[in-house]
Amino acid sequence: MKHLARCAVVAMILMLAIRSAAAGIGVAVARASDASADAINFRLVYQDQNGESFGDQEQIGTSVEEESSTTPGFESGQWTFELAPYLWMAGVRSRSSLGPFDIDADVDFTDLVSMMDMGGMLRFEAMNGRWGLFFDGLYMSLSEDGTVELDKIRFGLRADVRSRVMLLKLGGFYRFGEPDLAFDAILGGQYVYTRLDLDVGPFGTSRSNSVWDPIVGGRLLAALSENWRLSLKGTIGGFGVGTDLTWDATAMLRYRLSQRTTLGFGYRYLKIEQDAGLLDMDVAFHGPIVGISFRF
Repeated sequence: MKHLARCAVVAMILMLAIRSAAAGIGVAVARASDASADAINFRLVYQDQNGESFGDQEQIGTSVEEESSTTPGFESGQWTFELAPYLWMAGVRSRSSLGPFDIDADVDFTDLVSMMDMGGMLRFEAMNGRWGLFFDGLYMSLSEDGTVELDKIRFGLRADVRSRVMLLKLGGFYRFGEPDLAFDAILGGQYVYTRLDLDVGPFGTSRSNSVWDPIVGGRLLAALSENWRLSLKGTIGGFGVGTDLTWDATAMLRYRLSQRTTLGFGYRYLKIEQDAGLLDMDVAFHGPIVGISFRF
């Protein structure tokens, strides 16, 4: 009996000690588990005698939400979107003929700004897993005096030349590889609209043409660091279906300003070759490009 009473007293002393220690300091370890990733949060909370808590929290691991924000749409299983207005500081080198008139032009960007009546450039992408859709639109309306040469007559005339070019690309792509190094196989179509108006003295003429072309191409995406990425993109189209040949090449460096905003700059070259009866155009746009993209 004495032994039982002694054990009971010891047990009560231990219970009081444990309760007192718990009131003085407590340690809570919380583990959060997501269905698509393992991210472990350890939180150490100290409580004083009055129950007030203080301490620090540290997160170990990377959640799927954070990873998807660095590579939006890639293996996420959800649609993500990217909208990117951009400025293309392009010069124009062209050789065109309208009926018996030949028109040559070689204009840099500073002159192009003074010639431009209207212009706009916009890119849009949507991704779900490895599949994606894209749209890229460009429109320019230019007007300027040029040099006109009549066939087989060796003198030039001053004339008012107005030209409009619209290029719309849309299609889809499939992404191979991993987030740090990926390749997009591109397949789609493009709409090319060209118009040329020419006034020589009291005479004037105009011609326009619009065609649809198939396009194929690819894009290489490489992560250079945590915030820097390299993008090399090229497409080719036409093949005599609409235009004779259209090819477009862009090299971009992109810097991530935030989880949803990226700044990009690089160089782009676009060439359009088209022979549409009386209107024959060989136009090349080339120059630096800068833009900002927003993800949502």
